[in-house]
Formats: sequence, structure tokens, C-alpha cells
Amino acid sequence: MTVTAGAKTTCSVIATKAATAEFGAISSDPKALTFLSPQAPLIVSNSPKSGVVGTRLRLTTSGGSGRGAVTFSTSTAGCSINSGGLRASRATTCSVEAFKAADTDFWQSKSEIALFVFSSRF
Repeated sequence: MTVTAGAKTTCSVIATKAATAEFGAISSDPKALTFLSPQAPLIVSNSPKSGVVGTRLRLTTSGGSGRGAVTFSTSTAGCSINSGGLRASRATTCSVEAFKAADTDFWQSKSEIALFVFSSRF
């Protein structure tokens, strides 16, 4: 069985097994299922997406929905994120994703990967 909803709502679901020759019908207790709405697309909105090694870039987003907190993540060696700022310890391209937490109305959301190019100082 699949239960779906197109918008925020709460449904009550009861599962029932039909009677057989050996057993009578049986039903479960009601279970509440809460569905949240999808968020608008979340985008890492920095422009330009470049910087100098050792310099902090403040990360920004656009889109998303609701009141959920926004966080950022990178898995690129030599790149780090602290307090919403991206730094690179060497010349590299850092991949960054933004996440917006769910709230009482909307699911959590994740952005597409954004690439930031860091160059060495001259």
C-alpha cells in the first residue's frame, strides 16, 4: 500500500485484513500520517564563485521555503566551512551543498552542488 498527498495534511490510516476460512477479519488501530509540502528549490547563490586561498567567502542561498535553518557542507579536501564561511587551505575547487531543515510545514531541502574555485595569492 502507498499513501501519498500533494500538500500539507494529516491522514488517519487503518489497515484491515479480510477474513479467511480459518480467521476473522482484523483491523489495526488508526495511525496518523503527516505530510509536509516540498520546499521551493534551494540554491547556493554566491556570485562569483571564486576566491583566494586563505580568504573566507560568506556563503549565501536563495530559494527554499519555511523557517528551517540553513547549513552548508563540503567534502573536498583542503576546504572547510565554519559559521557559514568557506575557506580553502590550498588552490583547489571546493564543492558545496546547502541544506535547509524541515519545519512544521515543509520537508527538508538540499541544493545542487555548487563549485567554488580558489586560487593562490600572487
